[in-house]
Amino acid sequence: MPQVIQLKRKTTGAGVPVTLAPGELAYNTTGHTLVVGDASSTVQPLVGATRQVEMTGDQGPINGVKTFGGAATDGLVVPLATLMIPGGAPGEVLSAIDAAGNLDFVPMVSASQQFAGSAKGDDGSVQLTTALGGATVLPAAAPANNGWYVIYDVAGAVKPPNSGATVVGPFEIGDWLISNGTAWTHLQYGGISSVTAADVGVVAPVTGGTNVQAVLETMQATDATFVVGPLASVADNIALFDGITGLLIKDSATKLTDLATKAYVDGENTTQNTTQDTRDDAQDVLIAANTAFVAAQPGVDSAQDTAINNKITKPLAVAAVGNIATFADTGGLAALDGGVTIAQLQADIAAGGDVIGPALAVDLNIAVYNGTTGKIIEDGGTTIAALTASVAAKGDVYGPAGATADNFAAFDTATGKLIKDSTHSYASSP
Repeated sequence: MPQVIQLKRKTTGAGVPVTLAPGELAYNTTGHTLVVGDASSTVQPLVGATRQVEMTGDQGPINGVKTFGGAATDGLVVPLATLMIPGGAPGEVLSAIDAAGNLDFVPMVSASQQFAGSAKGDDGSVQLTTALGGATVLPAAAPANNGWYVIYDVAGAVKPPNSGATVVGPFEIGDWLISNGTAWTHLQYGGISSVTAADVGVVAPVTGGTNVQAVLETMQATDATFVVGPLASVADNIALFDGITGLLIKDSATKLTDLATKAYVDGENTTQNTTQDTRDDAQDVLIAANTAFVAAQPGVDSAQDTAINNKITKPLAVAAVGNIATFADTGGLAALDGGVTIAQLQADIAAGGDVIGPALAVDLNIAVYNGTTGKIIEDGGTTIAALTASVAAKGDVYGPAGATADNFAAFDTATGKLIKDSTHSYASSP
């Protein structure tokens, strides 16, 4: 059968007893409150009209701040289908309106979003894009700017004027302010980078100093020698200056190993060029000598060329068989009997010597052979002194008579003026 519990104390006023013995109960008939004394005789309420939650049926209002436990499992679980938060209008969304986390309804952005510019948290200024007027003050929310958003590039706690009471700081780099046509809303997208300025060796004490981009931009603005690199580069490539400012560098697309190969090739080309220059110098001397010889006998070659080109169309006069034919005039078109045979001419030469020289020569010029008989000489057109000066002007290093392709060149003796084939090639080098 039911057991009746009778309370020793009962009050009829609005309050409760000042003290109760540990475990002693008391009931207030006015406030319908049941209280008990704790271990220190302090009165603790157990249940009452304002201190209970009905498991079924309607109840409310429930006033006062209700704080749940800190554990992940201590939260309030409410099925979404049964959750109702009155006070909003269709299309509005809940948004934090202050740093304490209080929520309020704000209209959802219904227009197409448009990037409007950047914002700075250190002074509350903005910089709108040129297309939107380029202003430095955030405009008040209005239908004309529905969908506009600005992104913070400098962190801070100063809110822009005209942003409204619902916008509060602090602001991190990457945060947004977006307009829905009636209010600006702070979207906390920033502060998520794990890379800091210190991570890349930049520790300048600037605003937003934990953000790499902010530090680098500040350094660039204040340091006249700030060097800007390319957006991307290839590892081990050489950096080159881009332009003449000295503040831009670019990827050269060339590695140090490529330069080493090029240096070897250039060295080989230089050696070959030196050898070719020496040969060209010798050829130049021969050409100059021949030119001087021709110049010393004006009209001879041209007369012969004219005669050959015109094929000597005039007939010969009466002549003895075997005699040498000679030109009758400078036209080169008529021939006469020279009056002497080749045999007679050779006999005359033998009587006076077997080497024939030119009709004229320049004093101190070098004599050179004309042909391969060894019996005819001509004016070389240059002196020993001139030849020596010409060679000196071309270079003072002499190479070997022959060499193996791709072999290194080595100095021959200690004069620094002679080189030889080292017999070692680039391919055989370690």
